[in-house]
Amino acid sequence: MTSLFIDLEGAFDSAPHDGILRKLATMHITGPTLAWLQNFLSGRTFRVAVGASTSPSQSIRRGVPQGSILSPVLFNVLLSDLHIPPHSHLLIYADDITIISRASTQIRHKHTYRKQPLHWLTG
Repeated sequence: MTSLFIDLEGAFDSAPHDGILRKLATMHITGPTLAWLQNFLSGRTFRVAVGASTSPSQSIRRGVPQGSILSPVLFNVLLSDLHIPPHSHLLIYADDITIISRASTQIRHKHTYRKQPLHWLTG
């Protein structure tokens, strides 16, 4: 057995809203439910305060809201089409991913994840 451990740094903060919504639609989540989820993700802003100075509001177009029980589910939508080699298993906890493979499978696919672009995460 061989294991590959992946920690996606800043994954929850970088999840693209349009990518999440597009993948939800391909999963046949449409109509009022998709509109509600779009509303959940959109219209969020942030400002930075340093001392007495505060920046203007900026729109947030990426990331899932921290602390929401729905956020890990929406993040996992981005991982839904991650290619896994045959005879391998995928374990996901938040933004930590473990891929477990038989040794022979791992040898044939040893460079798959280093070379595969993270298009599934960035939308």
